[in-house]
Amino acid sequence: MSCSRLAPARFGLRAPCAADVDALRRAVGSEAVVADIGRLAACGHDETEDLFCPPDVAVLPESAEQVSAVLRFAYAERLPVVPRGAGLGQPA
Repeated sequence: MSCSRLAPARFGLRAPCAADVDALRRAVGSEAVVADIGRLAACGHDETEDLFCPPDVAVLPESAEQVSAVLRFAYAERLPVVPRGAGLGQPA
């Protein structure tokens, strides 16, 4: 089952563009930014649900500094952020 996306503009945000992906790569390194459709598919679901909703871009930070850089950028550029855990479907 696919999900229906909420329009970012509904919340005063905007969808990321190619320039945002480039800026994220500069901020946290190319290896931490996923923009390839094939790799994004794995970020669009967990192991318990039959839902599929791949993101426009994913960032896989490895440090608190990278998390801070991504959140600072997203806030400044009015980009939505959806945190993701391990993808195992386990309740918190």
